[in-house]
Amino acid sequence: AGHPALAPYAVFQTADDPIVIAAVGAEKFWLSLLDVLELPELAADIRFSNNRVRAQNVAALTVKLEARLASRPAADWLALFANADVPSAPVLSVVEAARSEHATARNLIQRISAGFGSTAQVPRIPIRPLGERQVAELKPAPDLDADSAFVHDLLGNLGAFDD
Repeated sequence: AGHPALAPYAVFQTADDPIVIAAVGAEKFWLSLLDVLELPELAADIRFSNNRVRAQNVAALTVKLEARLASRPAADWLALFANADVPSAPVLSVVEAARSEHATARNLIQRISAGFGSTAQVPRIPIRPLGERQVAELKPAPDLDADSAFVHDLLGNLGAFDD
């Protein structure tokens, strides 16, 4: 689907795997994208002359980009785009995202106790206060009935058990 006001800004299929090309609404990125794709004729095409008209003609643009992107595997395109400063990324499964170098570097997955001697990997909230690099350790849910006495007392004090 992509972004309605930026074009191209969507998932595209390559020869093997899908990739995201993002925020190419800026002319600098658009021209770099065309250089990498070796599609200079699109820069002169009136339907793609600026972001506004590219967004209006995104279907036609998508056909041209997909035809070219299908000629190489995702890894090749991503390397070329990275070297040319074209915003792009692989499309990852949940497991791939959790194991990615970005998730690891940001400590976004934590292993916590899941009760009964087992553990579970859980995602952390990726948003952190400005300047903070680390987030607090996540805590597991309490064991079954661990808080029942507290809850019973609380409800009793609120009159929940009054006749």
